[in-house]
Amino acid sequence: MDRAVCGKNGMRLTSIDIGTNTILMLIADAGPGGEIGVVRDEHTIARLGKGVDENRMILPATFERVLNVLERFKRISDESGSMKILARGTSALRDAKNQSEFTGFIRQKLGIDIEVISGDEEAELNYIGAVADSVNKPRPQNFAVLDIGGGSTELTEGTGFEVKSKRSVDMGSVRITERFLKSSPPSS
Repeated sequence: MDRAVCGKNGMRLTSIDIGTNTILMLIADAGPGGEIGVVRDEHTIARLGKGVDENRMILPATFERVLNVLERFKRISDESGSMKILARGTSALRDAKNQSEFTGFIRQKLGIDIEVISGDEEAELNYIGAVADSVNKPRPQNFAVLDIGGGSTELTEGTGFEVKSKRSVDMGSVRITERFLKSSPPSS
């Protein structure tokens, strides 16, 4: 790890957000005072949630597709000197009956533990990430954060870092597309 980048007693961490449609990776240096410096930011459309709304199962072909994305992200993380990978799964993994089979497959192949978080946790993390750069103002500010994902949508309100209300609903771009848009172009 490059201590000059991370600062004295800092650490480099990798966060991987495994969403219904997209997998996001952020590698950042966390300083001893809580400051964050982005090292690398990546995303790939992996379509983890393809068919999950209808079947409540992650499809076999999806296992390999997501494995390939996560292998690449793990390699980048390792090459960057990251000390730890924190992986979180959202809506598609919450819904999938074979969630533990999928997370076990990834753990066995890559050594990455995926924590599947609730909709409320997702809403709170979205909020904190969205307002982080704006909170250190002279007076507390009110924020509303709307995150439209592939499988769910989260709406969170708060002041500064304090979350006042949060809601997660099973309505996302992949879920709605698969339910209602059966052809392209759409029928009347």
